[in-house]
Parts: sequence; structure tokens; C-alpha cells
Amino acid sequence: MVPELSLLERAEDTVEIALPRFDEGATEGGSVLMRGVPVRRIGGRLVTTVFDLVLAQYGIRRPGLPGSWPSSYEDASEPCTPAWQETITSVPAGQAARIAREFARNAERTNGRSMIALGPARITGSTPTPSTARSWHC
Repeated sequence: MVPELSLLERAEDTVEIALPRFDEGATEGGSVLMRGVPVRRIGGRLVTTVFDLVLAQYGIRRPGLPGSWPSSYEDASEPCTPAWQETITSVPAGQAARIAREFARNAERTNGRSMIALGPARITGSTPTPSTARSWHC
């Protein structure tokens, strides 16, 4: 068996998978989002790659895959677009897209040496100044 980044070019079939969606739904369990992935049958089981799953989760539309996909970055009705995140975070869609492009350019220049720090925006014991406050918020 030879590892592959994606099965899209050599898929035997495509299937829709149910991905969790925690931003909507009547309970804390949220709802599901149906997106497609390319698959192959190995040992009687359907398999895909982690890369294909990640692209489905993040709403990266690829030709021939079933499911519900964003129509563009401006589509606020589908998860994982800059417009969608703006409705939740209040970060302007254009700013989110710009920051994503900056991370991608940095990853290209550094062969993947990029880091995203998640957590609270306030650093305990520090007094925010205009210059440090900008670095704490996206």
C-alpha cells in the first residue's frame, strides 16, 4: 500500500459523511453538516484520507463531491467561510481572509513553520497598550 495525500484523483466512489456542527441546533449536541469525500474500498471497508476529511470539514469544495458546500467566501449560510465567522466573532470577513492568507504565505516561506495560539485574549498581569492589544486579538 502506498500512502496518498488525497483519494480525489483515484477514488472508486464518493460518499456523504455527517460532520458535527456545534454552532446551531436545539441542544448542545448541535446538528450535522453533510459533505462528500472520495473513497476507496480496502479489505471490504470504505476508506478516505485525513486530508480529504479536513477539506470536507473546512468546506473546501472540490469537483464531483456530494454535499452542502459554500458558494463563495461571502456565503454566511455555510460554516467555515470568512462571512460565516463574522456573524459569530464580529471579526470582519475581509480581515479574517487577510490573516488566513498571511498564515498561508508564512507557511510557504518557512516550509510549514506556522503556529496558531488559541486561548484567552488577556494576558494576566499585563496592562494592555495599543500595540500589545492589537497582538492579542485577531
